[in-house]
Amino acid sequence: MASGQHAVQLKAGASYLFCADPIGTGHGTHTGHGVFGMGWHLGAGYERMLNDPIGLRVELLTDVRNCGYELTPNDPPVRSPDNNVMYTEGRRIMRMVHVEMPLLVVLRKWSHLRIDAGFSTAWLLDAQERIMTGTAFSRGEGPRYYDGRTATLPRLEYALLLGGEVESGRRLGMGLRYKYGLTDLDRRSGGSPSIPRTWQLSVSYLLVPHQREG
Repeated sequence: MASGQHAVQLKAGASYLFCADPIGTGHGTHTGHGVFGMGWHLGAGYERMLNDPIGLRVELLTDVRNCGYELTPNDPPVRSPDNNVMYTEGRRIMRMVHVEMPLLVVLRKWSHLRIDAGFSTAWLLDAQERIMTGTAFSRGEGPRYYDGRTATLPRLEYALLLGGEVESGRRLGMGLRYKYGLTDLDRRSGGSPSIPRTWQLSVSYLLVPHQREG
């Protein structure tokens, strides 16, 4: 890969988020226990080679993550603020929507394999807590959302990234990335530390193949 070459890539995929403590307060017996959830991300990346085999890469992604746990009979009932229903079963989930910008150093030493590592900044757009229950669905109510969670979470979230992508000769690729969170999501609310750890699996399409600028 010669210096000065650049490329544009579209990517999308699923993510798995884990925290050692539930996000927010009022989680009763679940405080201090691990929580998890699935999500998705969608966006694009721009890559420019500096000097074979090293390059730089910047991405802009929409990142939607869910993290929660199952309610049990031992948990105190959770009241929904929009209808005052007391929930004693189901899954309690924090849903967060971010715009994320990873900045990465790229290594292309092997054919059809890209290794990247770096740092990301994510801006929180929206955070809502909801209860998903079979009882609610049977009554035709669906999930119940809480309001005001955006203000209780940090607006900026930081993480270290490490990952790789296997690229085919037909512009398609598949990547795996690990995000090591640096931000305590419970800093504002005063709860136990909740620092996210995320795995991302993605597929990509090379929109603009590697070519020289100009």
